[in-house]
Amino acid sequence: MKYILITFLSINILNACVELTMPPSNINEGFAYQGTAPSFEVCQSAAMGSGDGLGLSFLNPNTDTVECKSGYCFYNKPSAPTNDDKYDVQQLIPYIDDIESKNQGVIDELQNLDTNLSNNFTTLDDNFEKIDDTLENIDEKLENEKTQNQSLNDVADNYEMDLNIDSELSSLERDYKDTLSDTFSNYSNVFGIGGYGSAPSSISFNLLGRSYTVFDISYISAYVNHIRNIFLACAYLFGIFLVFKGN
Repeated sequence: MKYILITFLSINILNACVELTMPPSNINEGFAYQGTAPSFEVCQSAAMGSGDGLGLSFLNPNTDTVECKSGYCFYNKPSAPTNDDKYDVQQLIPYIDDIESKNQGVIDELQNLDTNLSNNFTTLDDNFEKIDDTLENIDEKLENEKTQNQSLNDVADNYEMDLNIDSELSSLERDYKDTLSDTFSNYSNVFGIGGYGSAPSSISFNLLGRSYTVFDISYISAYVNHIRNIFLACAYLFGIFLVFKGN
């Protein structure tokens, strides 16, 4: 029983409402103290009936206790055209300071945004300039390559390669036959087939636009007589050898 009584007293003490005497300050959130009120609704009704219509503030020191709804009521009354105007201006200072603080915060945010945007646009401009330079270099290389290809095409169109060498072979065959015929006529006398004549001319022919000489008797013209005598002596000796061998 004692325990139940002590518990009941403790609950009543905890639920006891704080006595309202004087508020911590006569100004709360920019509103002036007008007295106590049993609830927020009563303070609101008084502010609507006697206030300046700019709002109110209700301060309840018993926020942890549901049963205790009374508190201090703050609101501003309409100002009369008296010397009390200075007091009304003082009441507006907290609002003005708050608005200035918020405006300064907005200005700071806008300045930061402007700085970030400026830096980003500068970076974008640099990137676009680099991309533009790269594209110009690619375009220049493509143009140079196009010019080179055109030059090669012009050279290929102007130069016609003829791989047909029939005419060259015919010329070689004709020169070869003529050379053999002339050589036989020149050397027939050397080997005793006919009378002695002049020294044979050199053997030369043309192939693929160039002239070639394969035998030039002029290098041994001083020794032709000696060579002729050696051949004749050898032939006579060989003939004598054959005659005596046959007998």
